[in-house]
Amino acid sequence: MTKYMGLNIDGDLNLIVPEFSMAEELFRLVDSDREHIRTFLSFVDSSVDVNSQINYFKLKMTGAANGTDKLFLTLLVIK
Repeated sequence: MTKYMGLNIDGDLNLIVPEFSMAEELFRLVDSDREHIRTFLSFVDSSVDVNSQINYFKLKMTGAANGTDKLFLTLLVIK
């Protein structure tokens, strides 16, 4: 498994700090089930392509650097 900076929650469930290399996979995941996850995640409608996902990461990372935002992803490792 690739190592990411983050926090273990329980067993194989982790909160991780996203990396730009994750943007394409995250976009595909969001795009594959928009109707369902729109209820839970506010950024779904603004995620229209991989570039918009990268821009969202940049926005949140800038906010983290300024002390106004945090951005984590959940990662479940299935063995």
